[in-house]
Amino acid sequence: MHASKLLPNAAVICGYARSKKTDESFRKGIRGYLKGNAAEVDRFLARCYYRVGQYHVAEHLGNALRSLRDIPGIPQRERENRMFYMAIPPSRFHAVGKIVKEAGMSATGWNRIVVEKPFGKDTESCRELSEGLKQLFREDQLYRIDHYLGKPGVKAIANLVQNNPLISGILSGDRVESVLINWEEDIGTEGRGGYFDQFGIIRDIAQNHLMQILTLFAMETPDVKEGGEAWRNAKVEVLKKISPIRTRDTVVGQYQGYLEDKGVPPDSKTPTFALMKLRIDTPRWRSTPFFLRCGKALKDRLCDVVIKLRPSPSSRPIASNLIRIRVQPNPALAIRLIADDGKERWVETPVSRGATIGGAYATLLWEVIRGERGSFVRYDELQLAWGIFTPLLHALEKCPDVVQYRRGSSGPDTALQVLRSCLGIERLNAGVPRSKL
Repeated sequence: MHASKLLPNAAVICGYARSKKTDESFRKGIRGYLKGNAAEVDRFLARCYYRVGQYHVAEHLGNALRSLRDIPGIPQRERENRMFYMAIPPSRFHAVGKIVKEAGMSATGWNRIVVEKPFGKDTESCRELSEGLKQLFREDQLYRIDHYLGKPGVKAIANLVQNNPLISGILSGDRVESVLINWEEDIGTEGRGGYFDQFGIIRDIAQNHLMQILTLFAMETPDVKEGGEAWRNAKVEVLKKISPIRTRDTVVGQYQGYLEDKGVPPDSKTPTFALMKLRIDTPRWRSTPFFLRCGKALKDRLCDVVIKLRPSPSSRPIASNLIRIRVQPNPALAIRLIADDGKERWVETPVSRGATIGGAYATLLWEVIRGERGSFVRYDELQLAWGIFTPLLHALEKCPDVVQYRRGSSGPDTALQVLRSCLGIERLNAGVPRSKL
């Protein structure tokens, strides 16, 4: 945003935490993460300050904010807008929110509170977190951020399925046999096992990132005249039509070697892989199963949506057409066609120009500044999403049936059998040139 000249001249960025740092040590710590020429980096760092304070002491935060008004060279502002980004554990949301409410809110401009996932671990913990924040802030002041909603490939999904009749015209149960929403990572937890083990792959990826993609893909076309709220309403309507996922429709796995990662209990049954089937009970999608697949230490690093079309009544018994929307890397649309010799051919085209002002977080923070809420998660959306997964999560905690799988594989064999039967492919990138992945 700074390099794109989007930040006002008077904008100041202030880090606030308990660690004892100075402005200079704070700047030194972040310099290595900044790209651009040295002069531009220096100009950005001149905006950055650091203040020490306790999370629960309102006076500390108040003093920190007042000190920023006296910085030499910073223009005085009649209207002071404030964004508070809570990059803290959810257990701290209420305590920090309380001192922001008491001593941090601007009286002359807007106040916007950005909170990071995880938004709880199940329906009840999500409700408790949300109720605590609702006591302090209005819903229109809260921006629950899921960085996937800032990715160019995710934003491209809505455009593809809403604005291209060639695609939208065939996206319904009478044409689509099954849909897979897939997330793979080719690395394991790599030293973060102790943190990951508290949540597992379903909470970490499926309940948030993959459900965002699912709702954007499956929702009915919103009325653009209503703005971003119409998009959120449309996503909520999809979630209302999904029943809780059943254990019998789920395969969970754990890669070999996970238990050796630092901080992982030796008897952990936490899944690092999950494949789940669900249905959307709407006239458009009632006859089409949807699959969510996510896993660590797999063969590839990608995220995509794979759509298997139903064969035409007169077609020969050959492979079905597939449509593949790749979210990352290199967002693209690929179509598997069957040539007259019966062989498969993939046709692919890019579907996104990429980020225009930096990465996903920069895109979303710019939307916060502009007050655009369509790419952020609303409270009712959160509750509905947790309602779909909570019974499954609790059942797996009581009676885990975790299958071991090899690092660098496609996951558990039982999950691979589902891919074969429902999508007719051995691997999700089968036939797609490696240079395009």
